[in-house]
Amino acid sequence: DLSRSMDARDVQPSRLEKVKFELDKVLTAFPDDRFGLVVFAAEASLPCPLTSDHGALRLFLESLNTGQIGAGGTAFGPALGLATQKALASAANQSKALLLVSDGEHFGDDGREALRLLQRNKIPIRALGVGTRAGGGIQ
Repeated sequence: DLSRSMDARDVQPSRLEKVKFELDKVLTAFPDDRFGLVVFAAEASLPCPLTSDHGALRLFLESLNTGQIGAGGTAFGPALGLATQKALASAANQSKALLLVSDGEHFGDDGREALRLLQRNKIPIRALGVGTRAGGGIQ
C-alpha cells in the first residue's frame, strides 16, 4: 500500500518504512524463494515481477514512497487483480501465496473477483495490517 496514509508516524519511523523493514526480514528468512512486488494506492503496478534475485527486489523496496502511484485513496481490487493474474500465469507446480500489506484504509474496489479466483486455485492470501488504533497524522 503506497497511499499517503502510509506516511503516518503512529508506527516509527513511519508505516511504510516499518513495512519495508519487515519485508526485508521476510526475504532473509526465505533465501531460496521467489518473490514479486505489486504496489498500489487507487491503482496498481508491478515494479518487480517474480524473481529469486533478492538484491534487486531489495532495491525496489528501498525506493518505495507514497508519491510513486497517482493520487487517490486505497483500492485493494486493482492490486489483488494484478497479483492474482501474475500468480496464475506462473508455473502451475510451484506453491504460491499472496501477502497484502496495508494500513486498512480502503476506499475502492475490494477485489472480490480476484479473491474468488485465488480461492478456486487454492492460492492463500494473508493480510498484514500496519498502524495503531489511534492512528497518526500525515506530514
